[in-house]
Amino acid sequence: MNADGRAALSGQEFFNVYQQGYERGSVSFIRKIRVLVVDDEELLCYSLDRCLSTENCEVIATTFSEVGLSLIRQYKFDVAVLDIFMKPIDGLELVKELRNHDTSCKIILISAFLAEEIKKELERFEVDEFIEKPYDLRLIQDKVMELAK
Repeated sequence: MNADGRAALSGQEFFNVYQQGYERGSVSFIRKIRVLVVDDEELLCYSLDRCLSTENCEVIATTFSEVGLSLIRQYKFDVAVLDIFMKPIDGLELVKELRNHDTSCKIILISAFLAEEIKKELERFEVDEFIEKPYDLRLIQDKVMELAK
């Protein structure tokens, strides 16, 4: 159960329920923006999930970069919000995998530090936005909505 008393679904469970409803014709709503959030800081992940969920977003958030990689390989997202410095798989590797699977996904990278060589690498993979930590949640919410248009 999550904080508001609803049953919490994992990313896989969420997409399975969504797909089943879609196949039966029982899912009818305005298409939501699909957002992937991968950040190894649990509080930031939770905060982004809550903040973006108040908008027209379906959010899958994980603190495990290997789960993020699996989700990237399995599903299509409109926007991905990724931390750069994570282990065992860093944000740059997630960006590369995302671009190999889906060139239309908009990417927002977040980090407290960005070296010049990483900036050049980001340009090569057409990252849409870079936001430095600490950041205002409203800024990320606005950028997600802007990029998803």
